[in-house]
Amino acid sequence: MALTSSITAYDPRWPQGYAEAAGQLAPILEPSLVEIHHVGSTAVPLLAAKPEIDILAIVRTSETPDSWLDSLGTLGFSRGVTVCS
Repeated sequence: MALTSSITAYDPRWPQGYAEAAGQLAPILEPSLVEIHHVGSTAVPLLAAKPEIDILAIVRTSETPDSWLDSLGTLGFSRGVTVCS
């Protein structure tokens, strides 16, 4: 599978980018939100990475409400939603 972005040098703004994104996600996913985490290579200080912030949100539901998908798309979030039971 081809990379979606080039690998770049670590950017010290990535943690702040995660914090801002998490702040946008939390109100959308409430009250089902259990935890939210910065994951992937941008979460590792000083590691070169694709400049895409990966976020793992753990919620208390096995369904993906359409309102979540609509809100996430409106905010510009992309990629998939994976349901684990």
